[in-house]
Amino acid sequence: MLSILYNPTKTICTIFFHMNISLTLFGLAQLKSDVIRKRWQTIELEKAVDSFKEKMAAAKANNIMTGIKHIGEISLITAQVDGMGADEMKSMADKIKAEVPNSVAVMGAETDGKITFVAMASKEAVKLGVHCGKIIKDITAVAGGRGGGKPDMAQGGGSDASKIDDALAKVDEIIAEQIK
Repeated sequence: MLSILYNPTKTICTIFFHMNISLTLFGLAQLKSDVIRKRWQTIELEKAVDSFKEKMAAAKANNIMTGIKHIGEISLITAQVDGMGADEMKSMADKIKAEVPNSVAVMGAETDGKITFVAMASKEAVKLGVHCGKIIKDITAVAGGRGGGKPDMAQGGGSDASKIDDALAKVDEIIAEQIK
């Protein structure tokens, strides 16, 4: 029976089938039930945490929208949002893009020792010449990293957290050059 559990060619279903037989044979059905229930509880808690993170990102997006800079026809928002991951920053940028015309949102964060940058631009901003991939490529270089992407969305990372502010400060200049 142990060879079945350790045989990598068996499917997950087969392994669970044999585990079920083993647990039932040894009178551990209650333990199996408890493990399954705890796993489902964990999944539900993870969903709740993800939902909370999305709501926090939306609230933070509202706060940073007060710092809009205008470069030509572009509405630029840059922010350092430490503690947020790339997914939360993308959610924030999506909210900004949906609410602010001709918008470009560029964010940087240090989270658990990892530096992440995200840039997102509205369709109108891209038509005016903004290219997020080039913005990220340039600002990640300032922070000792690299990145890139498409004209409307890009991300990258860095290695020097002390340079996040310097990298974000460079965005104004990059966009001004792009929309000439």
